[in-house]
Amino acid sequence: MRAIMRGGSPRRRRRHALLAMRVAVALALLHAMAELPPRGATMVERSHARASRRRSAFFLFAAAQNISDADMMVLEQLKVEWGAFPGSATWQSGRPCARMAGVTCDARGHVLKLVLSRRQLTGSLPTALADLPSLQHLDLSSNRLYGAIPLDFANFPYLQRINLRSNQLSGFLPQDWPRSLTALLLENNYLLGDAYLSSCPATLSLRSNCLSFPPPPPPPLLSAAPPPPATPSAPSPRVRPSAGSPPPSHHAPA
Repeated sequence: MRAIMRGGSPRRRRRHALLAMRVAVALALLHAMAELPPRGATMVERSHARASRRRSAFFLFAAAQNISDADMMVLEQLKVEWGAFPGSATWQSGRPCARMAGVTCDARGHVLKLVLSRRQLTGSLPTALADLPSLQHLDLSSNRLYGAIPLDFANFPYLQRINLRSNQLSGFLPQDWPRSLTALLLENNYLLGDAYLSSCPATLSLRSNCLSFPPPPPPPLLSAAPPPPATPSAPSPRVRPSAGSPPPSHHAPA
């Protein structure tokens, strides 16, 4: 009885999710009708109105979309690792993404953003985070996360921003990060090693760690060009004695 009163049966949750999706579609249609251009509108105004209707319909549909089963399994693993935290009760299967704390999904139900700053998270960084293939923004700042940063973080194909500042992360700083990364914020932790990254994002913050900053490697030496091959000298012509001249004497003088 308590479970039914709290979250309801699975059939009731699916019914509520379907109702929320229908409401979102109806709101999208009403919003699109309200943004119809007037009869005498110019071509530019009509084009802007069509683009606005498409954006409104996309965001309303994405807000009502349920999270995919694969991404929901990842969130369940995060709850096991971190335990209960403010907002974790909203992470339930069959619930629209818009009603899940810190989670933003696309129209297919894949997690795009995971923003859990100041949520009193305690634990390590699970490697299961790398199983969110569409993740673009990860913010776990100002918590009590400890341990090393998983090397699997280099496998995110679309990750653009990582914010892990103000935690208790330790271990060596990974050198490999996603090439799509534009911001990496890791200050106020206990990371060790050389502050060397294979690819440096546009925004990088590593202060207040235990990192060493080695000097950049010297540029490669330019190899000297080999000397040109020596040109063989032509043999000197032999002088033939002229007619009537005496032959050279081979006797030594007395």
